[in-house]
This record gives sequence, structure tokens and C-alpha cells, in this order.
Amino acid sequence: MFFRKLPNLPEERLKNLLEFERKINIKFKDLNLLNQSLTHSSYTRYNRLPSLLSNERLEFIGDSIISMIISEYLYKKYPNYNEGILSSIKSDVVSRKVMYEIGTQIELDKYILTFPPLNKFNERGKKTIISNCLEALVGAIYLSNGIDISKKFILNLFEPIINDRIKNGTRDYKSILQTFIIEIFEKYPKYSIIEERGPNHNKEFVVKVSVNDITLGEGVGFSKKEAEQSAAKNALDLLKNQTQINKNSSS
Repeated sequence: MFFRKLPNLPEERLKNLLEFERKINIKFKDLNLLNQSLTHSSYTRYNRLPSLLSNERLEFIGDSIISMIISEYLYKKYPNYNEGILSSIKSDVVSRKVMYEIGTQIELDKYILTFPPLNKFNERGKKTIISNCLEALVGAIYLSNGIDISKKFILNLFEPIINDRIKNGTRDYKSILQTFIIEIFEKYPKYSIIEERGPNHNKEFVVKVSVNDITLGEGVGFSKKEAEQSAAKNALDLLKNQTQINKNSSS
């Protein structure tokens, strides 16, 4: 017998939650947790609700669950890969960019409560909210339905992405840039944090990469590694464009 808690919510909201359950093919034992996972802190602040009713605590759990499941999957599936390769694949797969893409794929944007409405946020704000919401959703699934259902949900979404990264290779932009810079300048590129934004549990880093005190690129990420990779990629794009301009000028 499947017993579950139904939240005391407006009929339209309850209808939306049940619709989303069908979309992801998971029936929550505690529908309150699903509702909370889809409630952004901007909504609770505007409506003067307790901050603990937002999805931030669930996001904290979900982040750990996703990391654990992906790490275990990679460890068991690829026994011949060393720690460096596994870390590179995992870092790529659990990046905010991928989280946002998956969140959009399951249409999280249609069900998240925010204020103002999600479509009023700028592009970066929307991406952050959706990627964080995916983590909160995983946290809700884990607390409501347990680790096995969580694992199935995560791998259904992430396994195709992992397989694609294995097939096509992950791009370690820092290593590529380092090789390029050493060849030209005979020095290592330097990475520096120039800004930290947001609360401790959801901090965003802005990093610059430079050589000879010349900034080559800046990047943003929800970890220092992610921000450094982004900065390295932008630096490579700049150097590539500059090289192309020089070639055109000399021809």
C-alpha cells in the first residue's frame, strides 16, 4: 500500500505538481518535498514565508547525492581510468551548464515558484535557478523515496551525457592553455579569484587567467575549478581569434 502526504496547497498548484510527477515518472511519498524543491527563495521572501520553506536545504542534499551517484557510476564503469580522468569527466558532467540543460530538458522552468516569475530574470539568473532546482529535486526524491529511486532518476538523465563525454572526450581547457602559454611565453598562466558572489552554500566564483600581468580571459563557475576552466576556454578563444587576425593581416 502506497501512503503519502498531500500538501495543503491551492488546487492549481497541486494539479501542477501531479503533472510534474507524471512527467518524471516518480510518485512522491511526500508531495510537500516536491513542492519545496520547486520553491525558490525569492518566492518565500516575497510572500514572507519562513526561509526554510525554500529549496535551498534540499539543494544542499541533492548536490551531494548527485556527486556520490556519478562518482560511484564512473568508478565502477571505468575501472581502468585513473583519478585524474575520472575527476575530469565528473567535473564536466556535473557542471552548472549540464545541470541547466537537464533541468530544461525535464521542463523544470514550468513548475518553479519564483518572484518575479522566472521569465523576468536575466539569462544567468534563470540558468542558476534551474540548475540549483535540479539539485533540490534530487534531494527531495532522496528524502521522499530513497536512494534507489534517486539513483535511477539521476542515471537516466546523466548516463547519456557521460557516454557522450567518454566517446567524444572532455575538454581540459586549462591543460590546453597551459601548453600554449608555455610554448609562447615560457611561463605558466596564473589564475586569480577576482570576485565571490552569493551565499556560502551557493557561492559563484569569478576567476581571471593572466600571463605577464596581462588578463587573457575571465570565467564564472560554482566552483573554483569550473571558473578556471571557463576562464581558460575564454582565453583560448581570444588567442585563437588573435592568431586568425594576425594570419589575415599578413596574407
